[in-house]
Amino acid sequence: LTMTARMKIPNPAYFARKLKTFLHERHPLLEKTDEMIRIRSNKAWNVAWNALQSGENIHSALQKADKVLFEGLLFSKYDTLRCILSAEFPEIPLSEQHEYVVWLLPLCNEVFMHYDLRDDLLSSPEYNHLIFDLIEIIRRHIGGHLH
Repeated sequence: LTMTARMKIPNPAYFARKLKTFLHERHPLLEKTDEMIRIRSNKAWNVAWNALQSGENIHSALQKADKVLFEGLLFSKYDTLRCILSAEFPEIPLSEQHEYVVWLLPLCNEVFMHYDLRDDLLSSPEYNHLIFDLIEIIRRHIGGHLH
């Protein structure tokens, strides 16, 4: 691999920062360990490196790295509830959404248990059913808490 090609691959620290940011935004309640972040970021770097060595372009190599970096993390219960609150309950101020989501998560777990929360859930027909079921349970629990 040429020096130019090598310089195109971000180092493992880049992947670690990318994963930390993602986890902070999409999974703020997830028990994240530095070890998990280190392992995933090193794996992502290795995947990108190997893809470039086998002749793939940088874009393809980074896509493969992202797939490894975020595997099993693309669907987020937290983020799903936060989006529902933003769209369906605009009367809840943005500054209070985190508090509401933390309160709602255990109340919505029974709904989540009925679905396969895989990475590609958002592109499946059952995602709409999940959202509908969540909105229903949130309305039931949130009714008396809004002014």
